[in-house]
Amino acid sequence: MPTPLTALFNTKLEEGVNDLAQQYPDAAFHFFDAFQLSHEIDADPASYGFTSGRVGVCGKYVAQCEGYVWQDLIHPAVGVHRLIADRAFAMLEIG
Repeated sequence: MPTPLTALFNTKLEEGVNDLAQQYPDAAFHFFDAFQLSHEIDADPASYGFTSGRVGVCGKYVAQCEGYVWQDLIHPAVGVHRLIADRAFAMLEIG
């Protein structure tokens, strides 16, 4: 779950994005909560195609993080970054 401060920030950010969309109806604005998605992945890694929610022992060797959710104690592994990017890009394609 997001921390209370992160949740408040994201709520205010989403409100701001929605306000911009109302002020500029000819422009496209999107809100994407990568932090929430990372927590959903962390809660059920297998449903997103990951074999382990544990921290990989990656260091400089990113390939050793394949299947892990976390590269270290605070950074998502490459596969999570890829999933976040794919989701954000899909949102832009949908419009």
